[in-house]
Amino acid sequence: MVQNTGDKESKMCATCKKIKPLSRYYKRANKKAEIHCRDCRNKQREKNHRHWKQEFIYKLSTYIDIKCVRCGYDKNFSALDFHHTKRKKFAIARAIRNLSKKSFHDGKVDAILTEIMAKCEVLCANCHREHHNKHIMKMKK
Repeated sequence: MVQNTGDKESKMCATCKKIKPLSRYYKRANKKAEIHCRDCRNKQREKNHRHWKQEFIYKLSTYIDIKCVRCGYDKNFSALDFHHTKRKKFAIARAIRNLSKKSFHDGKVDAILTEIMAKCEVLCANCHREHHNKHIMKMKK
């Protein structure tokens, strides 16, 4: 339900039930505002992203031991990187960031797993930075 409040149009969000200006809604392909405000849509997207990323971690853990191959760090997946040791086909971090339910059915997850197992090693953020910065940068004189 679009309401005209003076010079600006607004509508009620289907999730939070607050009336917000149309500028607080994403537009659909047909140029009409979505039924959920940007804030509610972004919260739901983040929740979905965390869920599918966790599903991916569970699936990956059935194939490899998810820990840094140099120092053994394994406390938090977010602190681990996939270091390509061979020519990369695509950016793994970006692919993981865009996971959805569909990704598990259309072969995208399998493609990511294949790329990781064939061309990557798992490194923690510190070991990965040290690997790419071969010059020792001294902390003290």
